Amino acid sequence: MKIKLKRVLSAILCGVLLSTCTAYASDTEANSDGKTAEVTAAETSEEAKKESTSEAQTSPDALRYDPNDKYPVYAGYKPDYSHYASYNYDFLLELIDLYSSTHLYEFTSEEAKEAFFMKLVKENPDLMKLFIDTLLGTMDEYSAYFEAGTGLDSDGSTRGYGVLLSQGSDGRAYFSEIYENSPAGNAGLKAGDRIVTIEGIPVEGLTIDSVNFLLKHLPYVGEELFDANGVSLGIPNEPEFIINELSGKKEYPVHIDVERNGEIISVKMLMGRVVHSDVIYQKNEEKKYGYILISSFSKSTVCEDFRNALTLAKKECNGNIIIDLRDNSGGRIEFATEMAGYLVPDKDRVLYYINSRQHDKPEPIYSQGIDYGFSFDKIVILTNEYTASAAELFSSVLSYHCGAMIVGVQTYGKAVGQQSYRLTNGDMFTVTSIEMLDPLGRSYNNVGLTPDVEIDITMRRGEFKAPEKELTADALQFLTEGAESDGVYALQERLTICGFMAPGHISGKYDTVTDAALKAFLVYTQRNDKEPVTEKTLESLNRLTQTYENYYYYYDSQLDVAEFALSSRSQAKRRVSELEKENKKITAMYNEWQAAEAAKIKEELRAEKEAENQAELEAEKNADSEANEGTQAPAQTEIVEG
Repeated sequence: MKIKLKRVLSAILCGVLLSTCTAYASDTEANSDGKTAEVTAAETSEEAKKESTSEAQTSPDALRYDPNDKYPVYAGYKPDYSHYASYNYDFLLELIDLYSSTHLYEFTSEEAKEAFFMKLVKENPDLMKLFIDTLLGTMDEYSAYFEAGTGLDSDGSTRGYGVLLSQGSDGRAYFSEIYENSPAGNAGLKAGDRIVTIEGIPVEGLTIDSVNFLLKHLPYVGEELFDANGVSLGIPNEPEFIINELSGKKEYPVHIDVERNGEIISVKMLMGRVVHSDVIYQKNEEKKYGYILISSFSKSTVCEDFRNALTLAKKECNGNIIIDLRDNSGGRIEFATEMAGYLVPDKDRVLYYINSRQHDKPEPIYSQGIDYGFSFDKIVILTNEYTASAAELFSSVLSYHCGAMIVGVQTYGKAVGQQSYRLTNGDMFTVTSIEMLDPLGRSYNNVGLTPDVEIDITMRRGEFKAPEKELTADALQFLTEGAESDGVYALQERLTICGFMAPGHISGKYDTVTDAALKAFLVYTQRNDKEPVTEKTLESLNRLTQTYENYYYYYDSQLDVAEFALSSRSQAKRRVSELEKENKKITAMYNEWQAAEAAKIKEELRAEKEAENQAELEAEKNADSEANEGTQAPAQTEIVEG
């Protein structure tokens, strides 16, 4: 596809070039006799033809174009199309030189190139974005162009409620964070509120994933019905709605009951615009450390959010923090500099160096010198292959000045920064203008940072305990409050295995927890919590349960090792050895299972194909038999004289 596109563009470029200065030739020009003469290709002198032919025969690199050949080539050989771009470039340069040196009208190659470029832009406005992207990508891969409303102009907002859920020590679901100016915050919800019901469904006993799923997909809104004449009959069982004043469309709020200080509070809220924070803080209650996730250094609030997170960590934790920079592609260098300065307050300390065209030698960048009292015993930084730019700079500064231990895999390796410029039409473009060097003056561009303790995400196999009871249609008659049967027990087993119901609720008695988990399953499969439970529903649950028999998933071994690194590097190294040994065993099991599944599918396809071939042979045999019967000679009638 790329080669095809290059050939198309090459054809466009050649066409534009050959018509660029021929515009002069197509104009009529008065000769000395007062007549007009039109210059055409037919008037090329015989001498020029002979000279051109002679050069083509004597020079092995002479340009030759065969109209019958799809790909123009140099005489004597076919080009290697893996280097087609280089070939096209040489082709155009030679063509420009030849064109400017042999044309009737005198002009230089530079004039031809300038006219060619102007004509190219003028006649191909739909390709302007491609031209700009190509121009900005000629010397590096990071300079870029952003149209207004995209890229650098985007505030990273999404549609949602603006909440984070977590499971408390009592196993219940809580709102652990409410984003500022979010729909949830505007509706009056607060961090620490315990979720009691969502659209009337009690959530106690459900997993966090189930609660999250109900919150995201309820209330259920059915399809609008129409009569034979196309007149709307409305939406059956339509939930409460609000008319949006701007769009005029219906919007359906979700109804939630929460418990706050022993009081039940009912809230309804609509999804809306949510601007996510670049920083998330959580306290690990069990191991007493602060976990700080920095997803980007882009938003203007990131410095304040990080400072608030450090304040909480300093207050709540035992001097230990883990800073997660995985998948952090960078952002504003000045923000990363200020945030690093919170942990390196000495204004005489060089945080890092910057190379630029404005300075003859690397320029040192110092801490801002404001001491907020953020000192920690242990700092561990998590990185992966997508940790880049300002995130790598931040990691290198804390590693050198604070002794932070880096855990994970080699980072991306982007040590260059861009300056942004806004155009009059609102668009923006960025140009690579600086190179960042670590505190020792070393560049990590195209290299990345090597972790102190290397560990990748590992694979694990889900623990699967086969259901003790068989789930059949008989269970349908026991789906009422207080009913008890083996069918209910089998239902609860499967709802637990599939992650809808929290462990510890399997009793064989149908209760509110089982009913809520079953509704969560209905929302998962059919988006409708009010759908009647049928035999088909139970069959779907049985099929989903079977997929967990061989359930493999990726385990966050990097965070696991980071927790050990808070104690010592040696303990972290030992944990890496354990995890890699376990991962090797699990990966072998996974590959063996995958091979068995592939062989099974292959055999099923072979058997299916064989059955199809057999059916075709039978059909042909029957057709031949019918044809033979149709052409068979009529039987002779024997006449017997009496």
